[in-house]
This record gives sequence, structure tokens and C-alpha cells, in this order.
Amino acid sequence: KNGFTILSNVSGPERKQMAKLLLGIMAGAAPKDVIRCCRALLDFTFIAQYASHSEETLKYLDDALQTFHQHKEIFVTLGIREHFKIPKLHSLLHFSSSIRLFGSTDNYNTEMFERLHIDFAKDAYRASNHRDERPQMLQWLERREKIDAFDGYLQWKNASERGNHSTPKTKDGRPFLLAKHCPFPNQSISDIEESHESPWFSYYLKSYLRQCGAEAHPQGGRRRPLQDIDLAFDRVNVWTYIRMRHADIQGLDMETSRVGRVRIIFTLPTSFTNFVKHAPTEHLVYVEWFTRPCSEPDEASLLYEVKKQRETGTGEIVGEIIKLTDIRHSIQLFPKCGSKPINKAWTSATVLDQCESFYINNMGSLRTYQSVY
Repeated sequence: KNGFTILSNVSGPERKQMAKLLLGIMAGAAPKDVIRCCRALLDFTFIAQYASHSEETLKYLDDALQTFHQHKEIFVTLGIREHFKIPKLHSLLHFSSSIRLFGSTDNYNTEMFERLHIDFAKDAYRASNHRDERPQMLQWLERREKIDAFDGYLQWKNASERGNHSTPKTKDGRPFLLAKHCPFPNQSISDIEESHESPWFSYYLKSYLRQCGAEAHPQGGRRRPLQDIDLAFDRVNVWTYIRMRHADIQGLDMETSRVGRVRIIFTLPTSFTNFVKHAPTEHLVYVEWFTRPCSEPDEASLLYEVKKQRETGTGEIVGEIIKLTDIRHSIQLFPKCGSKPINKAWTSATVLDQCESFYINNMGSLRTYQSVY
């Protein structure tokens, strides 16, 4: 009822998590000046966190702050605040000049040192006998440093012998972390289509194999319709979880990029790949596509909108089989509600099925903000 402003004892990480969702919740529901004001302040917050700056990024920083001051009076007009005489807001005026003088703002807060306090003080103290602890803590830290140095040497020494085929890498070296052993081997394709709600999986799999030149049953060189083709296998190995280690991607082109929903991560059976020429052996992904992002973002929130891409005749969602290494970035989507109340039936598990239009959240992390800006 009263929003999150009445919350007390909220930690820094919790406030950051709330900030990531704020713009998507407000988009279309709040007055445009309120959205512009909040967007500008969020822009300032993210740009100020850049690890390096140029005159161009500092101009973005100043422009965001200027936009905030241009629209902030809406909060006074609506009776939310009486004034903006807040010292912390005044301090924002000095950020760009301070960055020019002293460098970027990373490590100017206590986050890193809080973590080091745990690693170098709390853990070291627990390892002591709690009497005459300082020499013991220093000795413990020295031993940990030696162990870490030796571990680094072993990793370097054995690098050529540690090839892991279950962890594919993209062209720019970004690894995709998968379970070492397939959690769901030999899964029936018909069962997968039902459990993953992907009735067109086998159809797009046939299409992909045809494109690769690994079509299962060509007859006399004649290309048959995909629905008439029988796959040479009826089971695949399925993964349900993937973890991406994002590289520092900047300048992601929204006009050439596509948003897709990952439905199935799988590999083809070795009984097929070992004997069929051009059969793909790497991890594959079945995705359902959204339309390409609009060329221009929303006027107030500056969020890009996407919709489910459907076939013109049947209305079915367009899908495709792609390589796992074709995925460049994970992204969060906001359901587009507009001025209507949020549908109470929507949950994190159902909203992608029940909602048709979405906003791309580029506030999910600093890396995402730099990529989809």
C-alpha cells in the first residue's frame, strides 16, 4: 500500500535489488515526469559506477543529473515531498569533477572491504585458539597465500591437460558452466515436448538437422516436407540449468540482436553423431523467439519493448534450434502492464506464458546496463 519507502533495516544489497525492478514496475503506471526523473537518477547511479570514464561518459553522467533536476518538481506537485534540500543530492553535482581529479568511483565504498574483513579477519580469527590470536591470524593468512599461489601454479602447469568438453566456450572465451554429468540423459523427445511445453521441438530439430546437412532420412535426393521426416533417434540428453559468465560486452546493437526464451538445452545422442556426417556434437538450445526490439525505446522509461513472435497463419510462437555458443547475454524481461493493474495470476513461473508484451530490463546489473544502453 505505502510502497518500499517505509521499510526499515534494509541492507545495501537489498536496496540494489529493489532499484533493478523499480523502472519496470513504474513503466506505464506512473506519470511520465515521475518515470523520467527516476530513470535519470538510475542512469546517474549506473554511469557513476563505470570502472573507467571518458569525457563522453562524464557528459552522460551530467546529462542524467540535469534531467533529474528538470523533472524532480513533479514529486513536490504530487505532494510526495516538500523540498529537495538534501545534502546527498547536492553531492551528486561534484561527481564528474571528482572523477576527473581522482579517477573512477569503484572501491570508494565499503563493499569490497567488508568482504575482505570476512576473508582476512573473521575467518582467520576462527582458525586461532582465541588467545594471543594476532600472530596466529598472520600465520594463517601467510599459509593461505602460499596455498593460493601454489594452486595458481598447478592450474597454469596443467592447463593443457584440463580440457573439459562439457563446458563449451564462446568465440570470445566466455565459458558456459554446465553440470559435468548430464542430469537427464536419454530423455524421450515426446516426453520433453510435453514436460517443457514445447510441442514444436521435434519439428525445429528436423529443420536444424536439414540445415546442417545431417538430415536423418533423405529419399533419393528429394527433399520432403519436415512433418514427413522421421528422426533417426527418439531420445536426447537434456540439461536444465546453465550459468553464464558474461564478458564485459559494451555497445550491444539492439537492432541486430534478438531476444529468445530458452526452452531446452540438449545434446544429440552419440549413436547418431558418431555415424552421421555433419551431425552437431556441441550443446544445442531450443529457443522461442520474441520480435526484434523496437528501434526506439519507450519515451519515458527508455526501455525497449519486445513481443512474442508468432506465425502469421497458425499463431504459434516461432522457434529455432541454435548453438549454445550463439547466446551472447542473459536478460530479464518485465511484463508490460501499462496503466492496468498487474494480473494477480502472473508469477515468475507463468508470466512468460501468459503475457504477450515485455520490456527489456537493462538495469539488472552494471554489465547489462553497459550492454543494452
